[in-house]
This record gives sequence, C-alpha cells and structure tokens, in this order.
Amino acid sequence: MQHRRSNPFIPKPEPKEIPVTEELVQPAHKGRPVQLKPPENIIVPRFNRMYGSLRTPDGWRYVIDNIASGTITTSAGATATSAVNLLLDPHWRLEQWPGGTQVYLVIRQFSIALATATLATLGALDITFLSNSGYVIPLGDIISNSSEDIYLTTIIPSPLTDPDVQSVGTLQVALTAAATTGTYNWQMGFSGAYLLPDLKGYDVIERGTHERSVLDYHH
Repeated sequence: MQHRRSNPFIPKPEPKEIPVTEELVQPAHKGRPVQLKPPENIIVPRFNRMYGSLRTPDGWRYVIDNIASGTITTSAGATATSAVNLLLDPHWRLEQWPGGTQVYLVIRQFSIALATATLATLGALDITFLSNSGYVIPLGDIISNSSEDIYLTTIIPSPLTDPDVQSVGTLQVALTAAATTGTYNWQMGFSGAYLLPDLKGYDVIERGTHERSVLDYHH
C-alpha cells in the first residue's frame, strides 16, 4: 500500500512592521463650492458649395464646358480688342440644380500665338479679359513674338444673368509703343460653376456638462 506524499510543512514568516514613509499629499478642501456648468452650444458655420456641369462637388475645376476662339491684330501703343463668343450655345440649365441660385463663368484655359511670320521690332503684350459685368481678369504678359498657353481656375465673381447668351466678354491686348504690330490667334476655355447655398447655414455642437471649482477672490 502506497502512502500519499505531502509537501513538507513551511512555517509562516514572522510578521514584520511596515516601514513608515513620508508622502506629500494635497490637503483636501472640504466645503469648497462646485459650479456645475450647463451644456454649451457651439455654432459652426456651413459654407456654400460650388458644383460643375457633371453635378459633382468642385467639378468645375476639371471640366471645360465651352470654348471661344478668334484672331486679333495689335496696335502699337494702344489696346486692341476682340469679342469673346462661346462656340456652343451654352444652355447652362440652372434649373437642373434643386436649390441652385446662381451660375458663374470660370476661365479654364487661355492660349495665344503669333500668326504673322516675323516682327521687325519686338515689344510686350499685356493681355486681359473684360467680362460683360465689368471685371478685368489678367491673362499674362508676353514678348510679342512668343506664345502663351495656360490653364486657370479663375471664377468671374459676377453671376450670369442670362445663362443662354454666347457673348461673354472682350479680349484686350495692349502692345508697347514703337513695336511692330502683328496678328495673333487666341483661344479660351470656360466652365460653369453652380452655386448651391447651404440652406441651414450652420451646425450646432453641444458640449457636455462639466464641473469646475469656484475660487474665492477677495477684493
């Protein structure tokens, strides 16, 4: 018959006194009043958004909806002009946007190139676009025998009052005095930016209730 083995007896250790350590504590301020702040509402504005003809947010930055092109002959020491007429009948169809209130014309591309063979005396061309609403948009300054081709995202800050009108403005080219005049081919690309205002205008964010101690101030 086998006897069950057991662990040998291990006596408990002698009780030891817990050493006393000094600890700096913040004394409790009993009776200090506590102010309970009510929930606080923070108003965060919601801004308007502009959409392109593909009904996507900021889509006007990536689409050219219409173009205009023509020729212009400079005049030394003066400003020559050329009417900017859209190639296609625009039909911006503002009513396709529920809540849409305005549509803006955006200059997306501009190019100009010399069509004359040679120029005896070079000068500088100062090129601007004058919208029907009177806004002047700078398009660049170049030497009279060179060319320019740029892409823009310039919104003309006046809404189209008649969205079916093809005449949108005037191209202006000023040539420095005593320079040889020339004929230039130009082209402009446009997109439409639809403004959809936010109907509510703001969001209200509620901050939770929290406590804070009230300190006594002696005057």
